[in-house]
Amino acid sequence: MSNAHTEHVSYHLPDYTRGALDEELRRVVESHLLRCEACTRELALIRATAVLVDVDESERPSSLYFNSLLPRIRRRLEQKQSRSVLTHPLMVRIVSPLAVASITIIVLLNISSPKEGTIPGQGQLKSIIGDVTADEMALVILEQNGHIPIVGLSDGQDGSQPSSGEAPEVDSQKESEALALSTSDILQTLTSSSTLVELTDAEVDAVLQRLVERAIL
Repeated sequence: MSNAHTEHVSYHLPDYTRGALDEELRRVVESHLLRCEACTRELALIRATAVLVDVDESERPSSLYFNSLLPRIRRRLEQKQSRSVLTHPLMVRIVSPLAVASITIIVLLNISSPKEGTIPGQGQLKSIIGDVTADEMALVILEQNGHIPIVGLSDGQDGSQPSSGEAPEVDSQKESEALALSTSDILQTLTSSSTLVELTDAEVDAVLQRLVERAIL
């Protein structure tokens, strides 16, 4: 028997076992099996395998396997595929320490550095003179007339000595007027309320700054 004819018959043996060949082709296969031992052994092996498949019928899984378990597995696989890159364990290990470190640095910087625009000791004056009224503050300033020289700079005077070198005599009335103007200028930094207890820290510090400037002059 030629190898080509044997391979042709061997190809049709499974269909011959199931009875799926037409009459003419079935006769050709049977006549070949009578003369070919290799095809006969292969036919016997196919029939034995078919018997084992028919006998060993495994128990099919229950309906819960197809209706519950498989859909859950499918959803779980879809969730893993659509999971963001940031949820990767490696990214979590990197991002979490960096976030904690950044927050710690921001907190330390806010604690260690003073706020912008603040002055050390600001607001201490308010706690000392908080119960003093605006009128009392004016009286205190007026009483310092003999101790704090206040030179009026109005009417084009710059406070310098005359060219003749002689010290001008300062009239007490003019000095009082200049002091009153300076006092009024200082008290302009106060609020419209009558008590200093309602002043803000910035307003109290402004009054103190003006008093210091007048003392220097």
